[in-house]
Amino acid sequence: MGTFLKYVRNPISLESTEHFTLRIYFRIMGMGFLLVFITNLLVFGFNRFMVLPEYLNPRLDSPIIFLILVIIGPLIEEILFRLNLVVSRINFAIFITVLFTLLMKVIFFDRGDFYVYLGMIPLFPLIYYVFLNTEYPVQLIDLFVKSHFRYLFHILAITFGMFHLFNYQTVYWWMILFFPIITGPYIAIGYVLGYTRMRYGFSNGWLIHSSINFIYAFMTMHKHL
Repeated sequence: MGTFLKYVRNPISLESTEHFTLRIYFRIMGMGFLLVFITNLLVFGFNRFMVLPEYLNPRLDSPIIFLILVIIGPLIEEILFRLNLVVSRINFAIFITVLFTLLMKVIFFDRGDFYVYLGMIPLFPLIYYVFLNTEYPVQLIDLFVKSHFRYLFHILAITFGMFHLFNYQTVYWWMILFFPIITGPYIAIGYVLGYTRMRYGFSNGWLIHSSINFIYAFMTMHKHL
């Protein structure tokens, strides 16, 4: 916990290659759930004064929905919020591909999430080829991220939390004002995942994220069976 808090106080843009062990995995998971527990106390206290809407609980009786919640969803969120903490042509190409696919999903498709996500596979080589043959955009983005990394790290963690306001069935205007409290558990996890991504790599950040979602899915699965 001390190393994590030290990093959060002064995040640096250098990606570490530290070996990720099973002990570290359980340590990060435990730290994450401890922070979620603490921040949830604030949410429960807030809910006594301002009643929050019902929480969305996706039906988990479908293998595809379970796959999206535990594997695809965490992967997409990690790409959007943490992949470009380390900028490269391939990272930025993946980010643009996923962002474009999600925009198409929101604008044009109401259903068929799984098939829309599959559509990003042939799109990626084209976008990567474009960035492979350009110099300045990616270099400028890399310079910007490294120059403002401390602020971007915090902004992305907080934005990750705010994004999860949409986990409620309704989002009222006052919820946006109080989102740091309402989405406190997600902001805390955003910091944990950002720390994991920079210290142990993107894939291990995705592993932690998927593990957290799996535990949530396992704890709520009985409601849908």
